[in-house]
Amino acid sequence: MAITVAQAYEIASRLGCRLLAGEKGLARDVSFIDSIEQPDIEPWIRKNIFYITTGYAFRDDADKLCSLVKALYEKDAAALAIKSRFMESFPEPVVELAKQLGFPLILMPDDLPFIELSYPIMVAIVEKQNNLLEFTKLKLFEYSTQVMDNNLFVDILTGNIKIPDEADYRANALNWIKPPIRLVVMDIDDFESYIQNKNEEDIQNTKDAVINMIKDSVGRKQVKCTVVNKNDSFTCILSQSYTVEMLKQVFAEISQRIHDKGGLRVSAGISSVAEQFIDLGKLYEEARDAISIGRLHRSSDIMYIEEIRFEQALKRMCKDPFYKEYTNGILSQLLEYDKKNEGHLLETLETLIAHMGVRNTTAESLFLHRNTLAYRIKKIESLCGYSLDDSDNLFKLGLALKMRHYI
Repeated sequence: MAITVAQAYEIASRLGCRLLAGEKGLARDVSFIDSIEQPDIEPWIRKNIFYITTGYAFRDDADKLCSLVKALYEKDAAALAIKSRFMESFPEPVVELAKQLGFPLILMPDDLPFIELSYPIMVAIVEKQNNLLEFTKLKLFEYSTQVMDNNLFVDILTGNIKIPDEADYRANALNWIKPPIRLVVMDIDDFESYIQNKNEEDIQNTKDAVINMIKDSVGRKQVKCTVVNKNDSFTCILSQSYTVEMLKQVFAEISQRIHDKGGLRVSAGISSVAEQFIDLGKLYEEARDAISIGRLHRSSDIMYIEEIRFEQALKRMCKDPFYKEYTNGILSQLLEYDKKNEGHLLETLETLIAHMGVRNTTAESLFLHRNTLAYRIKKIESLCGYSLDDSDNLFKLGLALKMRHYI
């Protein structure tokens, strides 16, 4: 069973919403409430859904808004609730079309957060079905909030939102943490192996459990954040006010808890700081880079991007095919020799460079006699064509060795 638009509007009117048109459609069923922020979403419109929008995507184009209303009507959507903050006045052609179609068009107050409208309507829908207990109502609130948080995050990351004001407005409507902000991204290690032989419901239950553990853990530490989920990653949007050292400690504890309770290993990356929500994509890429660099070097499960900017620069550079050719040109003969002879020339070169070319400490580190080291160095020089007594050559070879990891 579902509620009607009339029942949903009764809730909305108490929050300051006003019916602009479509009284004839108040008997339509409402089975769910969702947000809509892009003009070209006709293929994804679903029957009996009560849609809400900031109206930003339609601010300068009444024709697009008319097309949306018509598409919602034709796909048997329930109603559209919209804000008019980004419009000088609400377009009369849209109101007239809604009247002709008998499609409910509702005007929301600009300062009304989406969740304050969506939550009571969703509670009414499910109460109609099951006469929910308070605990289940709370779960419903968390679910509807999570869906809208995820939608906004993905819209920003994918470039569907290009204007800073729109990102800020929608984030404020969902009560996100105010900028300046940073991200901590947690990623499940070897997720592809984990989900083998698991159905979609099991996978979603695992993701929900991880989100709940993150929210519970940060809540215990009195850390305020918004948690969103994208694929097998869990992103925490946090205030700049929390120090990096504190975040490392908090998320190390969360990582351990996830492992203890769910048997999953996670890696985490901490981004720099941004002044606007529109820059979330940049922060997300930084945190993802930190995770991949941490996994590569196995130095820590939690990496802060500002501490590994050089490695990040190498990672970004190596997307260019030129650097693959450059690195292969320098190291290919060493790699081939080691493969054919089960040798250790590459390891020897890396250790020599790590010891700044000092041979005594290099030999000690490798547990080699100095004559054995001298033989290996001579072999490396003959294969690479570089003298290892030259500090510039050591730098060039060291750079090639580092870049090799990112190719």
